[in-house]
Amino acid sequence: MPFKCCVPGCRGNYSETDKVHVFSFPKDPILAKKWLASIPRDKFIPSINTKVCNLHFLKENIEWSTSAQDPRTGVIVTAPLKNPRLKPGSVPCIFPNCPAYCSKTAHFRKSKDEKLEALEQQQFYDTIQKSKQEYSQYLKSVTFNDYETFCTLFKPSKLPPNWSFVLKDESTLLFKLKSSPGPIITYAVVINNNLGVETFLYGQEIVLNSKEFKLKTPFVASCVDEIYRIVELIDNKDILSSNTTRSDKEISSSDNNKDSIASSQPNKEDGLFVKDVLDHVIQILGILNCDERHELQFVVEQVNLYTCSKERYRYSNNTMIVASIMHTISPHAYNFLRHSGCVTLPHPKTVQSLCNKLLTDPTIEERQSFCSYAKNIFKYLKEDEKHMILLMDEIHIKPYLDYKGGNIVGSAFNTTSLATTAYVFMIASVKSSFKEVIHISPLCNIDYKVLHQFLTTIIKELEKIGFRVFCVVSDNNAINSKAMSQFSPKKDLSIVYPHPYDTSRPLFYLFDTVHLLKCIRNNWLNSKPSQTLCFPDFNTGNQKVADFSAIKTLYYLEHDKLLKFGYSLSLKSLFPSNLERQNVKLVLKVFNSFVKEALTNFGSSIQGSAETADFLDIIITWWKIVNVKTPLKGKRLRDIYQEPIVSAKTVEDPKLEFLQHFLNWLQVWKTGSFSNTLSPQTHTAITHTAITHTTYCLLELTNYCFDELKLNYMLYGKFQTDLLEDRFGKYRQLAGGQYNISIRQVYETEKKLRIQSLLSLQSRCYGKISVTVFDDNIDTPNDVTDSLQTDSSIWSNIEIDTSDIDKVRDEMQVITYLAGYCCYVTLKKLKCEVCKNTLVLQDELVVEDKYSLIRNLSRGCLLYPQEEVINVVLYSYILFNKLLEENEEEFLNIYNKKSFLIKLFCKYVKDNDLFEHTSSICKIHPDDNLIYKILACTVNTLLKNYCGKTNDVLKKKSSTKRKLSTLQ
Repeated sequence: MPFKCCVPGCRGNYSETDKVHVFSFPKDPILAKKWLASIPRDKFIPSINTKVCNLHFLKENIEWSTSAQDPRTGVIVTAPLKNPRLKPGSVPCIFPNCPAYCSKTAHFRKSKDEKLEALEQQQFYDTIQKSKQEYSQYLKSVTFNDYETFCTLFKPSKLPPNWSFVLKDESTLLFKLKSSPGPIITYAVVINNNLGVETFLYGQEIVLNSKEFKLKTPFVASCVDEIYRIVELIDNKDILSSNTTRSDKEISSSDNNKDSIASSQPNKEDGLFVKDVLDHVIQILGILNCDERHELQFVVEQVNLYTCSKERYRYSNNTMIVASIMHTISPHAYNFLRHSGCVTLPHPKTVQSLCNKLLTDPTIEERQSFCSYAKNIFKYLKEDEKHMILLMDEIHIKPYLDYKGGNIVGSAFNTTSLATTAYVFMIASVKSSFKEVIHISPLCNIDYKVLHQFLTTIIKELEKIGFRVFCVVSDNNAINSKAMSQFSPKKDLSIVYPHPYDTSRPLFYLFDTVHLLKCIRNNWLNSKPSQTLCFPDFNTGNQKVADFSAIKTLYYLEHDKLLKFGYSLSLKSLFPSNLERQNVKLVLKVFNSFVKEALTNFGSSIQGSAETADFLDIIITWWKIVNVKTPLKGKRLRDIYQEPIVSAKTVEDPKLEFLQHFLNWLQVWKTGSFSNTLSPQTHTAITHTAITHTTYCLLELTNYCFDELKLNYMLYGKFQTDLLEDRFGKYRQLAGGQYNISIRQVYETEKKLRIQSLLSLQSRCYGKISVTVFDDNIDTPNDVTDSLQTDSSIWSNIEIDTSDIDKVRDEMQVITYLAGYCCYVTLKKLKCEVCKNTLVLQDELVVEDKYSLIRNLSRGCLLYPQEEVINVVLYSYILFNKLLEENEEEFLNIYNKKSFLIKLFCKYVKDNDLFEHTSSICKIHPDDNLIYKILACTVNTLLKNYCGKTNDVLKKKSSTKRKLSTLQ
């Protein structure tokens, strides 16, 4: 809601039509009094939200635009302001709805300084124009359009002293002679009568490329200065040293200029050392055009690095990008390569500092900068790649509170408990291979309301960025379907919902087909009696029985043979453990075309083999259709059911015809005489509903994609969460190959994967990526922390009294020891004797009991802190405990907890004068600097111990549960 004007009778911003700009009262008390005196309102006391609109100021008082002088041209450039501003000293003087005597009509006059500034700008503009005229006259004296004019303007006196020239009617030759021992033309520049310029080395044409002079031979000359610059460039980069000689054998091969150049080498006997040889190599490579050849650029850079000291190492962007990618893939391999001596690479800390600047850390997106990574990658996508599928799944994590880099992670977003799962949201383009994780949220015991809120927020944020989310895919979890059903007015499950960002658009929802395939196999294994499923015939609807024991019998008949019909069957696929039931590869060993053919071939020798083969055939065909991820899969395997969907019309595509028949088959199964096998209490009924829902949704999605998105073909394999499962596998692999990883490991591995995706010399998704691609339009972690107000009501209400100090009196020895450690860390960095006298006591002055712990453990090196330092640590400790008691949940929601606590404690120390000392003040290190360093060490210790304490409590609870389960 806009602010309203406080002037009597003014209706500014009171209605939709009377929109005006408003200005706050000035902070200058003198000017504020003038405002109050001018406004005709008796006994009026303004607040911080009191505003005055622009209708009460003279036009001269308001600046609607800003202007500046272009330093190159002297032209005044004007740009409109987003929000108008008042000129200094402006006072409201127009009050149209008040008596006439209340208004004043005085006008502003330009001050002396403003007039002088305008005069200076005009003089500067005149000078620029004069300079342009002189430059135009200069160009006339050096430019030419024909060869005759060039001969007139060319002045041989401007050539270097060791250069000669021959001026002819058809061309001009500029050359450099060398005595070896006879005269040899080393370099030559030829200007033809058509003004073409060519350069030669020993008679062989070479290409010179100068970024400094913006010249590249051969070229057509238009200015005589270009000829002088080419000669200067060659003369400065002469690769032939005066002490470089050629033997008689090399001279004899002068008939072949190329061979003579290749064989000319520095003679070691003439005193050229390795550095001199490398200098020659660099000069030779400098003549070549290396800008478009990464291999040559790398060679030139490595030679340059070899010839300079380590302190002067400077790396190119390409080298930094390659080093960053290698370091994220394997730090151990990167260090091995650096220490092998084969190549010179940046230090790992240099690489880490570069990666930190990219701001790809998912932790900064958890609270404040929501979807910031998605905002930055959006600008690198093509327009047709912005139609997205939202994939969501959860990964189980180890409950663990971790403190690192000033930040604590491990707590759940929805509760104060530790997170046990992480919900990961990924977007995948339906028209390209683009895929990125856009949000990771640690949760504990999530319910459908929280998940629905997350989904709504993420979809709306993605739509605001510019993505167009039209589909959501998840596994067949009851929480997921319940959360999605909240988009419906009736709160029931549906294949399509009104889009939360634009209700006129659809939002489709389907289940992961990979998960459904595993559910079919698991339900078959769990079915009773004897692992059988009653199902209708696909064509007639007659009842049939699929017997899993028939597949087992097939395995036992062939398990000892070298050649088998059902070669894919194994004991793990037939008798999977609970963990192995999640492996889709084992499922595909059962639902395999070879197993179906084997059952058909054995016929009556295996009881129920024919009907079981029919059931396998139905599911295998369905799986072939919904698992197409590449457009050429069907052609490669010569299977029409594994080709992409090319039309939304059922009569034109046998795959759509099968899916429609498959839906009818599922309906017959549900309503037939054997529908009692789909009891609501069994997982079979849930799976049946999910398969029906997903198949129907795929058919409707086909119509939408062809009609609205204008796809040329459709891949059903895009609508799976396999991309997320692959991401989870990378998380565990990069975290050391362990299954139960922590949320910190999830964040760090996702950061590495994002860096590998972005830092590429030539990215398939984003094109050429700059190192500074994420330096703009994003808040850094420090910016996020600084935006927090430490004086808010949540934190400012914390008070400390004598009872709080009495509670920790028994801990004073430990607090004093910590204060001494803080002094040690601070003085180790500062190395200042004045600061040491401020922070530390002399040993002979220590008599109090609180120093007894330091005195008993000291062997002559521990420091005894001053009373002021002890007070800082003491009150910080008490504040931290009270903060956790009263506002622990709000505290855990802060991103950089270390920076926040330091800022909060610093404010308390200064407000209560806890660091007042009588010693001399250091001129180099002020008291604020000392307080900050002491509190930084204190906060580090407190946060680390807080995490350790929380983790110990969790370990104790889990250990007790294991013991109880063992006893039971």
